[in-house]
Amino acid sequence: MGIEIQLQGVQPGQIATFTFQNPVQAFVLGMNEFLLSYGNGNSANYIEELQIKVLPGQSMGNVVTALIEAQMHDGSGHTIDPASFVDVVCIAITDTADPQTLLTNVSGISNNATAPIDLPASSGFRVVESFLSGFTLQYSSADHEVLHADAGCGITYQQSNGSIWASAHLYDSSGNQINTALIDAGAVVSANPAGPGFFMQEVTVQGSTSVKFNSMKSISVARAVLKSWRVQYGNGNHYVHTITAGTYVQPTINDNIVTLPESRAGMTDGAGNNQDDSISNVTLIVIAVP
Repeated sequence: MGIEIQLQGVQPGQIATFTFQNPVQAFVLGMNEFLLSYGNGNSANYIEELQIKVLPGQSMGNVVTALIEAQMHDGSGHTIDPASFVDVVCIAITDTADPQTLLTNVSGISNNATAPIDLPASSGFRVVESFLSGFTLQYSSADHEVLHADAGCGITYQQSNGSIWASAHLYDSSGNQINTALIDAGAVVSANPAGPGFFMQEVTVQGSTSVKFNSMKSISVARAVLKSWRVQYGNGNHYVHTITAGTYVQPTINDNIVTLPESRAGMTDGAGNNQDDSISNVTLIVIAVP
């Protein structure tokens, strides 16, 4: 069994292709960063829908594919800039299978609801984590200015029964809240007594931070995936030009320390109104491979 991790930046409507060194036995998809924008040639607008979908394709041999869909539009015909992007992360078990490690994606979990997953064991878990692979935030029949937006997930378990829970919101300060709030998630669960071949740590940040993996002497590869993000203006409702979240600069490694130089959640109307950093942030799962 081996663990391989790859990242690819993809624009809406494109296919991410991950080519690994060895045959893929299982995989899971997540997001490292996204940027949704109306584009440089357009002004800020209301929001009717924000959406990212990372749709897994079939794995064939050592190749995994995923179609990336993204939406950002108001009710007046303003739509997402094609230059918007999603940085997709693919974590794969390669070479030989590991029946004690689960990699899976679950889609369409409603806000405050859960989705069941079957875990690979009933005890002895070394890793139990979840992270975002998409979200849908949508008003049913109108668009509005924005005060706050967020999406996130978590995982709970009892013996071999696991549940991924969802949290997702988009609202203004006048009582307007979205009618559809869904998240898609990835999960990594391992009860392999020898260890799953990687380590994970969670960190919440708005700026830069470092994560030390005390059980490791050295790290060969490190990536971060989004577990949750939240943005909020600090001075009331505004139009939106761009919403973004994730790791803007890829991690650096020094022995067993992973540094995330710039990771944050952002929102701007392009006219000087930006997110309040004191109440905006990202929660990341940092993945380290020896």
